[in-house]
Amino acid sequence: MKRITFSIFTFFLGLTLHAQDITGAWAGALSINNNSLPLVLHISNTNGKYGATMDSPAQGVKAYPVDQVEYINGQLKLAISSIGLEYTAKFRPDSNLLDGTFKQSGLTMQLKLNRSSNTDAAPGVRPQDPKSFPYKREEISFRNNKAGITLRGTLTLPSDSKATKIAILISGSGPQNRDSEFPTFNHRPFLVWSDWLTRQGIAVLRFDDRGIAKSEGVFAKATTADFATDVEAAIAYVRSRQDLKSLKLGLIGHSEGGMIAPMIASHDKSVQFLVLLAAPGVPFADLLMKQQADIARSNGIAQDKIDDGITKNKEIFESYAKYKTLDSAAFAAKLKGILMANFKPDSSNAMSASQRNAAINSTINLQSSAWFRYAMNFIPATYLSRVQCPVLSLNGSLDLQVAATENLDGIRKNLDKAGNKRHREVLLPGLNHMFQQAKTGNPLEYSQLQETVNPQALKEVSSWINSL
Repeated sequence: MKRITFSIFTFFLGLTLHAQDITGAWAGALSINNNSLPLVLHISNTNGKYGATMDSPAQGVKAYPVDQVEYINGQLKLAISSIGLEYTAKFRPDSNLLDGTFKQSGLTMQLKLNRSSNTDAAPGVRPQDPKSFPYKREEISFRNNKAGITLRGTLTLPSDSKATKIAILISGSGPQNRDSEFPTFNHRPFLVWSDWLTRQGIAVLRFDDRGIAKSEGVFAKATTADFATDVEAAIAYVRSRQDLKSLKLGLIGHSEGGMIAPMIASHDKSVQFLVLLAAPGVPFADLLMKQQADIARSNGIAQDKIDDGITKNKEIFESYAKYKTLDSAAFAAKLKGILMANFKPDSSNAMSASQRNAAINSTINLQSSAWFRYAMNFIPATYLSRVQCPVLSLNGSLDLQVAATENLDGIRKNLDKAGNKRHREVLLPGLNHMFQQAKTGNPLEYSQLQETVNPQALKEVSSWINSL
């Protein structure tokens, strides 16, 4: 679930910012509760008018538009109204530095930005990126006839051709290629997973999400149910190949992929095992409420503000079920009414009324999307309670996006309800949502950690699959 599903104007923190002439790239970092949030600001000047865009690499944000840019007598003022962000800084030409103050959501922090000359440099390799491939790799494509699109990916097979099992990898939320790569995070977890599993004698199929890289389709218009049909097409492809159809087939889903895998296994008996990595086991709305609170707390937000946010969000979240049958426009209108009522401007608000309105409109665009509405009504029990095949569920104790205890318990209880006697739930100490050894579990850490996938998680999965 690399798509961070909390409200961007409340929890997104970021900004970044060449000398006499300040155009170009400026880079720095905010310090948030012992975490560093790198930021890059790109400033342009067209016919005397300044403009800017912002990158927040750790959050997967690139070229976010800055709508107010003013530079007079060495003083820079920037604002992004949609997320209530302001940055004012003094240009210090002697040190080639922008020295200023960053404000957002009631927080005020010092932010110094230095001129950067290599912000577009290609990302470096990570220690776990494979450097050799002692197995067979095949570029493959398959058709999702229901959606009318062709999906493309990679099939890896042990070199001795003695595989007895094949796993299809299902990515978490957000647009990702077959390596489950967010370039700004500079990690390729599915490349690491497929390399490890294939070296352990397990065939692996991974593919680009629809509309991403070499796959056809439109990602932004799809729901979790649509993505499930892409996986079903991958299953049909495996079953259509003479060299693969006799292999024991399983699904490995991370986060949202861990929602999709049980959806399919609950009715398709050709799926013979599941591995659920940081998968939801409680209703998505409940998961999201806790996610927001846990990440806000990790970012140093005061508990009274968190409690207030929970109270306000409760009515918003309940609206997804209450107005489930409304069309998109009607639902957006209902959602706007709730947001306007719950976020009235007053003297304690950091945002002006115009900034508040822009932020609300931005939130509506996100939260009234087909994907978000489907997810907010998703109940994992509907599918987990019908899964009969063996299931391994893993979660890290520092996962702030899909809380380990609640969700592993939910998975366990629902598989028990299904009468499934072949399931195992594993809590991995010190690992985050991406299964990296972490310090806090905050998503801001993901790009800062060199580890892509912790070896213990890799070994748990391969050993379990090979034991079936």
